[in-house]
Amino acid sequence: CSVKSLVGEENLQTILDNREKVDERLKEILTEKTEPFGIQVHGVEIAKIELPPSVRRAMAIVAEAKKEKEARIVDAEGQLAAAPILLEAANTMSKNEVSYQLKYFDLVKDISENNNH
Repeated sequence: CSVKSLVGEENLQTILDNREKVDERLKEILTEKTEPFGIQVHGVEIAKIELPPSVRRAMAIVAEAKKEKEARIVDAEGQLAAAPILLEAANTMSKNEVSYQLKYFDLVKDISENNNH
């Protein structure tokens, strides 16, 4: 097993997430190759991984998609939590016609404020 094949058989995210394990495996590989020559390897550390621009773009797209997914989930959870409260408000408003007029005036006020800013 070579260093190149070790890095090649792992996906990039695994390497980034588990650097210590990869470092240890690299040390084992290097020790196997150098021990017959009397060379001892005491430690290996992946200090920097250079990624081609296309890989960086792809990773950025994936990260953005994950953030968008999380935002949608948070929004959906908020709507789900608000639904019973909105239902209760609608039921309360339906019992009194004046409440609809007050809501209408409030809406008109909000629209006019938004148009003035």
